Amino acid sequence: MLLALGGYGLRIKGYLGLALAIAEPISFAWECPGDRKNYELEYNWDNSSLVYVATVMKGWYSPKEEYPYRYKLKIEESFKPIAPVELSINGDSSIQLALGGKYVFFANSNTLDACNIVLPFDRQWIERDDVPAKLAYVGKILELAGQTESP
Repeated sequence: MLLALGGYGLRIKGYLGLALAIAEPISFAWECPGDRKNYELEYNWDNSSLVYVATVMKGWYSPKEEYPYRYKLKIEESFKPIAPVELSINGDSSIQLALGGKYVFFANSNTLDACNIVLPFDRQWIERDDVPAKLAYVGKILELAGQTESP
């Protein structure tokens, strides 16, 4: 193609080199505070100002918003601090909750993203032997909250 353009090929090549030389490289990295420890319950407990168990009562999706998911929650149990009975939260596409689902939230505000941990939660798992992974983290949350493992 450079041969077909004759002298213009060198000029285009020069402009491309100039554009690459003056353009700033753009890169994005998604990092959360304590990224490597983000899924450890103790780390999230220590670094979250809000820890509560809530049931999702209503949900809305507004695709034009920065945080397109909105939920109205009923607080079932508040570990850090005492929370209101109802709470509205906003979330990005990494936070998608099921209506009627019960979750434990580790947060610092009512806006959630991929840096926040949200886990399914049910105290009844403490009494079950068939779901040991869930039993372990529900027990750990209750232990961190200073509560016994029995409901």
